[in-house]
Amino acid sequence: MKRERPAVLYREMAFDRAVIDEGTRTATLSFSSEMRVVRSSWFSGQWVEILRHEATAIDLTRLNSLGVLLYQHSPFSPIGGIQSAWLDEKERKCLATVRFDVDAESDKVFQKVLSGTLRGVSVGYRVLDDDWEVVKEGKRSACGRFEGPCEIANSWTPYEASIVTIPADASVGVGRAASFGAEISEQAFDRLADAISERIMKNIPFKIEPAVVEAPLPEASEDVPEPERSESSIRLKILKRKLDLLTL
Repeated sequence: MKRERPAVLYREMAFDRAVIDEGTRTATLSFSSEMRVVRSSWFSGQWVEILRHEATAIDLTRLNSLGVLLYQHSPFSPIGGIQSAWLDEKERKCLATVRFDVDAESDKVFQKVLSGTLRGVSVGYRVLDDDWEVVKEGKRSACGRFEGPCEIANSWTPYEASIVTIPADASVGVGRAASFGAEISEQAFDRLADAISERIMKNIPFKIEPAVVEAPLPEASEDVPEPERSESSIRLKILKRKLDLLTL
């Protein structure tokens, strides 16, 4: 089954304070590794993702030619440049030397990195559908280094690196969604349903009529006041209608 993945995926690493040169405003950071990351989606459940770190698997051309250091993954907040990016094949990690700009916005971030307030580094990358290798449980990958169950990116391209305030969780966060099997609060469910339905409604060329109450609300009992019973029932119908939009 084909996975429903966002166009750009993200991974996070911790900033190493010891490799920052305040004089040149440069820093060397590790932005990716072969750490097993648990991904999840509403439709596919959970799976383990691995980025293969070998010379034939990673295309660093974009980072080395057009690489920009961003703040919070925002293309409107460039705070420096990527001077060079390379693969440490022995450690199975990708590293980069970045330089912070001197303008006020960039310096504000740089000073927070120096003080240790900001310690999150995140990389955005892309993997084409045909470049995923699915390894079933009990089996080994084609290269022989990974044991399933997992899905391996055999060819991937990092697009940008960012300094971030709160790195996304490995399973739920930027570019990820909560799985059906996970615990989710009523408030979180409400926000998620709102976000999904709003996005869908903005991109469909026809009008969606409001849901019709198919049956009368149950009569009030002594235990549950009439207003509370009615509001709860109607709200649940609205939430269900929002999620029904996913099947259109």
